[in-house]
Amino acid sequence: MVNSSARARELRNQGIALIRNGDRANGQELLIQSLELNPQDEYAWIWLASVADTDEERRFCLHKVLEIDPQNEAARRGLASMGLAPAPTPSAMTALAPAAAPVSAPQHASAASTHLPSSASGNPNTGPGMPLAASTLYDDHHEALARYRLRQAQAARRTATLKALGAMTLLLALALFMGFQLYQQAQLRGWIEGRQIKTHRVTQKWEGFGRRGSATYWVSWTNDNIRTPGNHRLNVEYDQWVRMNIGDPIRLAFIETSQRPHLAEGDIWTSDGNILFNAVVGGGALLLGLLMGGYAIYVSKHGPIE
Repeated sequence: MVNSSARARELRNQGIALIRNGDRANGQELLIQSLELNPQDEYAWIWLASVADTDEERRFCLHKVLEIDPQNEAARRGLASMGLAPAPTPSAMTALAPAAAPVSAPQHASAASTHLPSSASGNPNTGPGMPLAASTLYDDHHEALARYRLRQAQAARRTATLKALGAMTLLLALALFMGFQLYQQAQLRGWIEGRQIKTHRVTQKWEGFGRRGSATYWVSWTNDNIRTPGNHRLNVEYDQWVRMNIGDPIRLAFIETSQRPHLAEGDIWTSDGNILFNAVVGGGALLLGLLMGGYAIYVSKHGPIE
């Protein structure tokens, strides 16, 4: 029994410390574990009331405090601040429980919630009042603890489901983008219909430098400045650039979904390596997106996988 009480006190103190540090969910869980070992700990009930998820649960927690200590000022001020009478004695509660009826929550419940314990609080028993809304009063503290656990599990399911759906959306969007690029590349390679071939003559050549300092090789078939970015120039491989001379013909491929010109043969963007890269990334994103969709369905029913 001594070990059980000591463990309950340790769990309570750890839970309060977590709440003060902003970890509400884990602090709540430790308080629940503490009360399962020692349901007569009024301090744990006070702090559990401060992080309760519903007004009904807050009211129940403070009534439990008054069952243990009818003169507890924190709990009495909490009820009084909401216009509620302090809890009746345990014997009266037992007699009245079968006839208890739900009462709607006061409109000012949310405003008064600022009186719950905070990290600046000292002794949890002497802190500011704990507001509660009128609701059905439970007659068994184990039922309230079970409700806490159920709400935590539901919140975890919702969070995990939303995360999975978000990941699925991003992955499927990536797969769609890669699929569209593959479609354009197939058109430019002539594998499917949709490209137009136009023949021009090389008017300018220029050797530039990329963002990482590597050399880049450009050709143009217009009189616009080849050093200026735009659709009047084209980046080509070094071997192609060396073979091209001013006045040589250059075959360009165009498609309706893009204004960017490409070489009809030997274009960098439509190379086998780039097509393979897009296919692998797009296929992987599609597969992972479908898996995340299945996971979202699973966690929505069973909760996240531990």
